Amino acid sequence: MSKKKIETAISVHARLAELELAQAELEHTREMARHAGNFYLLGDITLESAGELVKEMDAWVAAFSSEEDTISLLINSEGGELAAGLLIHDALRAYNTIGLHVVTGIRGEACSMAAVVAQAGDTRLIGAASRMMLHQVSSGGAGSTREIRDQVEHLESTDKALAELFAKRSGKFTADALAAEILHRDLWLTATEALERGLVDRIA
Repeated sequence: MSKKKIETAISVHARLAELELAQAELEHTREMARHAGNFYLLGDITLESAGELVKEMDAWVAAFSSEEDTISLLINSEGGELAAGLLIHDALRAYNTIGLHVVTGIRGEACSMAAVVAQAGDTRLIGAASRMMLHQVSSGGAGSTREIRDQVEHLESTDKALAELFAKRSGKFTADALAAEILHRDLWLTATEALERGLVDRIA
């Protein structure tokens, strides 16, 4: 093997070693964050990603938490599947029932189902430059007339339930008022607007 090829091989091996070290450091950081009760909801909310997140949180609660500990979820997501978002929301509320303090923090944006998840926090934070978006649920439904009618009824009842969830956490508007506001448009809120509407507790 020529000297140049040897040098190239050494360089490749060194780079691979650097990448492996960086990956190990990343995994260590994530593990330390998990041990501290800090978790992340980033990107699309799918049943798969939500399931993995809840498994991680459940594992931390079982292995490391004690009564009055804090579990935190940092959110930067455009939203996703209804059932997946509700899975995360209800898991966080369940932790509250066993004495944990739940903190949700928006960094970037919390849209659609991500905004619903954010409401699960006992303390709800939002970054000064971050934003929130609320809108009606949507579906790409198909089928017979009866099936489509059933889907519409389901969407309408879901919209009502989510509007009631937001209204209850806010205490500053009614579910009907919110439903009317998002009937024909997406409702984008700055951090200050979200605070004024009672959808977060603090800008931080």
